[in-house]
Amino acid sequence: MRGVQKCTCAGASLRGRNFVPLCCIKLDTATDPCMGSGHILVYAFDVLMDIYTFCGWSERDAALSILQHNLFGLDIDRRAYQLAYFAVMMKARQYNRSIIKNGEVQPNLANFADVMGVDTSFVSGRIREFAEQFRFADTYGSLMEVTAPDGLDGAVSEFNVSFGISRRQLDMMLRIYKNLSQKYDVVVTNPPYMGSSGMNADLSDYVKKYFPDSKSDLFACFIEKGIELAKTGGYNCMVTMQSWMFLSSFENMRKKLMLTNTISNLMHMENIVMGIAFGTAVTAFRKGHIEGYKGTYNHIKLDDIENSVPKEFPVTGNRFAQVSTENFSKIPGMPVAYWVSENFVRAFENKNLGDYAYSFQGMITGDNNYFLRLWYENNKNKLFVNLKNEDASKFNDIWIPYNKGGGFRKWYGNNEYTLRWIYNGTTLTRARTENRNYYFKEGVTWSFITSGSFSCRYFPNGYLWDVAGSSVFANSEISVYYICALLNCKVSQKIFNVINPTINYQVQNIISIPVVNNNYSTKKIEDLGEENVKLSKIDWDSFETSVI
Repeated sequence: MRGVQKCTCAGASLRGRNFVPLCCIKLDTATDPCMGSGHILVYAFDVLMDIYTFCGWSERDAALSILQHNLFGLDIDRRAYQLAYFAVMMKARQYNRSIIKNGEVQPNLANFADVMGVDTSFVSGRIREFAEQFRFADTYGSLMEVTAPDGLDGAVSEFNVSFGISRRQLDMMLRIYKNLSQKYDVVVTNPPYMGSSGMNADLSDYVKKYFPDSKSDLFACFIEKGIELAKTGGYNCMVTMQSWMFLSSFENMRKKLMLTNTISNLMHMENIVMGIAFGTAVTAFRKGHIEGYKGTYNHIKLDDIENSVPKEFPVTGNRFAQVSTENFSKIPGMPVAYWVSENFVRAFENKNLGDYAYSFQGMITGDNNYFLRLWYENNKNKLFVNLKNEDASKFNDIWIPYNKGGGFRKWYGNNEYTLRWIYNGTTLTRARTENRNYYFKEGVTWSFITSGSFSCRYFPNGYLWDVAGSSVFANSEISVYYICALLNCKVSQKIFNVINPTINYQVQNIISIPVVNNNYSTKKIEDLGEENVKLSKIDWDSFETSVI
C-alpha cells in the first residue's frame, strides 16, 4: 500500500464528516477480484483504517468511508460473497457500532452467480445490451470485460421489473461493472489455480482469445488481469504457484510482465511451506517499468519455518537477493532466477550450443506395439546395426536401432529398442520428415523425462530416435564427443536447474547451453569425451542385454 504523509495543516486535528484536510483526500483503493470469504479484505480494512486515523479521521467516520470509497471485492460464488459481505460488515462494526443500522451503507462487493438466469428476450434497448455481456459471468468471473453502452444510466433510472431480469440482478450487474471498470492503487488476491485441461470449453476458448500468453493456467490469467486492473504506479499482489517463474509455457507472459512492469518484492516458498504440495510465489508487481530497479527476493524453505512463522526474515544466505529483472532477460527463456551470480548471467554472452549443433525431437510411430521391439526379440540378420553405414533405403522390412530415452546413464548405453523400417520408412506416417537429413548419423541423445540429474549418451551411425530420446548433431566446428562432454558436466546441470527446473528436458533447453570455444580447450574436452564414451561402451557391452 502507498503510505500517506501525516497531516501538518492547521485543520488536521479537526474531526468530523464535513471536514477533510486537502492532504488526506487521496487515499488508496484496493480490490480482491477473487475474494473468497474475504480474509484479505478484512486485513486490508485494518490497513486502510491506520491510514485514515493517521490523517486525523475518527474511526467511526473512517469505517464508513472505507466501505463507500476504498474497499472492493468480487467472487464467482454466491456463498463466498455472503461470507465476505458478513466479514467486512463485522469488521466495519468493530470501528462503528451503528453502521449496520444504516441500511443504505453497503460494501462494494459483488458476485457473478446472482446475475445468472437472466432472460434478455424480455428486456430491450440499453438494458438488454448491457445484460447480454453477463451470459457466461459465472464461468469467466473477474476475467470478463464489461462495458456500459451509451445511455445506460437513463435506461436504469427508467427500468421496471420484468419477467426477464429482476432489480436485484440488475443492481448486481451494475456493481460488477463498477468493480471491473475502474483502476485500483492495489490489487491483491489468491487467485484460483486451474490448468487448461480442467477448463470447460467456454472458459478455454475465452482465455485462449483474451489471455494467449497465460492460458496454460487460470492463476496466470489473473496475474495479467491484476495488472490490467491496477493504476499506473499501482501494485498487483498475487499468491500463486511458482510455475510461471520458470516454465516455457509462460515464457511470453514473463517477458511481457517484466519488460512492461516491475517486480517490487517476491517471496518464493518451496513445497509444503504453505501447507500445499507445490511451491508458491507471493509477488508484488508495480505497474510500469522502472529501468534498473532492484526488487527484493526471499526464498523460504520448510526448515526455515517454526510454528508457521519464519525463524528469521530475511533468511541469512538463503537465496536472499536484490536484483533487477533486466538480469533475467539475459538468460534463455527469461526465468525469474533471482539467486544466480553475475558470472552465471555473463556466461550467456557467449554463443550457445545451437550455434554449433542441430537438435530435433524424434519421430512418433503412432503404433509402438507394431513398430517397436527390443533388439533381442528380432532375427539378428534383420538388424540394421550389422549393416554399419550402408543406406537403409536399400533394404525392406528391417529393424533399425532406436533411441528411446531410458534411465540415468552417461556417455553410452540404453541401446535397447529397434524400429521396424518398411519401404524406406513411408509407413511411418507421423514421422517428422524435416529431420530426415539426419537419419542414421552419429549424435548425442538424452532422456526427455528424468526425475534426477540430466544425462546424455553418444550413439554411432545407423540410429533413429524417438521423442523420448531426442537427439543433437554436431556441425563441422565441434564434435559429438565435445557435445556429450559439455552436456554431461556439472556446469550444464546447474544451468538446466535454472532454465528448466522440471523433469522434462526440451530441445530448446539443450541448445541454450553456452559454449566457450577455443582451440586448446575444445580439443582437450573432445578427447576426454571420447575416452569416457569408450569406457562407458565397454561397460555397457559387458552385459548380455547389449547389442554388439
